[in-house]
Amino acid sequence: MARTTTVGEMKAQALIDLRDAYQTNYGDGELLSYTNRILDAISEEISRWNGEIGLLTSDLSFSSASNDYYKDLPADFIDYASDESGRPRVFARATVSGVTKSTRLYLAPASEVDAYEAETSDNTGTPSKFYLRSDRVYLHPRPADDLVVRLFFFGYESISTDADVLPWGGRFNEAIRAAVVAQARRRSEMWGHQLLDLAEIKQEMARVKRRVLGRRGFRMGFASGQGWTK
Repeated sequence: MARTTTVGEMKAQALIDLRDAYQTNYGDGELLSYTNRILDAISEEISRWNGEIGLLTSDLSFSSASNDYYKDLPADFIDYASDESGRPRVFARATVSGVTKSTRLYLAPASEVDAYEAETSDNTGTPSKFYLRSDRVYLHPRPADDLVVRLFFFGYESISTDADVLPWGGRFNEAIRAAVVAQARRRSEMWGHQLLDLAEIKQEMARVKRRVLGRRGFRMGFASGQGWTK
C-alpha cells in the first residue's frame, strides 16, 4: 500500500538526494514550482489511461426557466471519462411529474454541432447529447425541464504548501520526488544525474500504470443510467 506523504516530506527527501539538506541552493518556491509541473504532467498521463485513479465528478445544474443549455467546465478539467466501450461517462438527471430519471448523454458528432448554433430557445426537449467548446459543455437539445448533469472527468492536481498531501493516494510519490530532483539538477546542469533520474521516473510511471490498468476490468463497466451513484 502506498504511503501518504506531504509535500514537505517529499521535499526533504529530494533535498537529501540533491545533497542540499539545509536548502542552500534550492528555495521553497522553486521546489513547489517543480512539483506542480510534474503534477500537471502526471494528471495528463492519468487522463489518457482512463481508469479509476484520478477520477473526479462535477454536478452542473441547468435551469429551463433561464434557458440554460451550457455551463462552464470545472476549472481543473482535462478530459471527460469514458467506459470500456468508449461511451462518455456523462449523465443527466431530471424530475418530471414526480418521476426522477437518469440517462446517459452521448457526445454529439462534429458534423452536427455547427447546425445546433442556429437553434433558439424554442428548440427544447430532453437532452440526449453534449459537446464541448472552449471551456464549456453544451447540451442538445436545450433542456425543457430543470436537470443536473453529472460529469465524470479527469482534472489537474496541484499543491500550494508543504502541509498539502501528494495526490493519488501516494501511488506516484517516488515518481514525483525523482522528477523534482531531475528538474533541480537540470537547472544546475548536473546532466549525468538527471539521466538517471529520468529513467527512475519512467520506471515508476510504468509500474503504477501496470497496477492501475490491471484492475480496470472489474472497476469499470456500468450500464447507462447507473452513473449517478457509481
